[in-house]
Amino acid sequence: MARVLIVNDDIAEISAVKRVLARGGHQPVLATNAQDALASLQQATPDLLLIGATCEGGDALRRIAADDAGKAVRVVILGEAAGAPAGAASVARPIDPGQLADTVAASLAVGPPRPAAARKASPTRSVPRPAPANGPAAADPAAARKAAAEALRARAAELRRTTMPALEAAPEPGRPAGAPAGAARPTPAAAAPELDLNDPGIEAILRRAEEAERAHAAERSARARQADRATVEAAQRAEAERVAVEKASRARAAEDRARAEERARAEAERKAAAEAAARERAEKERRAAEERARREAEEEARRAAEAESRARAEEDARRA
Repeated sequence: MARVLIVNDDIAEISAVKRVLARGGHQPVLATNAQDALASLQQATPDLLLIGATCEGGDALRRIAADDAGKAVRVVILGEAAGAPAGAASVARPIDPGQLADTVAASLAVGPPRPAAARKASPTRSVPRPAPANGPAAADPAAARKAAAEALRARAAELRRTTMPALEAAPEPGRPAGAPAGAARPTPAAAAPELDLNDPGIEAILRRAEEAERAHAAERSARARQADRATVEAAQRAEAERVAVEKASRARAAEDRARAEERARAEAERKAAAEAAARERAEKERRAAEERARREAEEEARRAAEAESRARAEEDARRA
């Protein structure tokens, strides 16, 4: 089981990558920034580094690539990045689970960019295999057959552990649905016949068992990749919907602002028109008042002139 450090600040992407690695039998370790990633590198050296190209604006990749602990681990970059470390592999975005699993497997097979003796050993599960034809057991056919039989037993036990729960849940052949179960079904260990170590076909049986296991593993891997691809696509759809909702919200807000500004302009124009009308009325009233005052003054002057003329006429009459 390989220990893989994932450095990414995209939560949706890091979750999808984690599921791909877990289903591939690896141990994912998560870090959302360069500081946490460097601290994790100081604590334990991983077998592989997966770094998002845009994590912290690309600064995470530069800091980890420049660190001595980061230089000692092979790197896979998620997305396109300028100035990638030498020998680093990359997976194009959006992340394809199948491509990611293949790239991780290839990078782990190549190994780290340093001597293998300096790497921390990762525990791996081993399955007994028959001795090769040119090995020490080749000189003893009985020992070779015994080794093949032991390997076949181990493989059969492993297959029983993975397949028996499904077999026990399935209805017994020939029993109608809902009918009570009969005698207990014999376990594979009890039903399996003893192996004849002298049977020359044991190796062929072992090969067939291994081929069946590989086929089952490939099918499980295909289903897991399909599920991961569906998860990534669902996350991408959710992100697209979120962006669309945000755009629609911003558009509605812009429309609301435009309507509010239009209402404010209309109100300002209405107030300006009312003030202009008020000023015009005031001006008319002022001119009318001035006209009345002028006429009154003229009338007063005319009356005064007439009174003065009458007074002079009367004075002239008295003198005569």
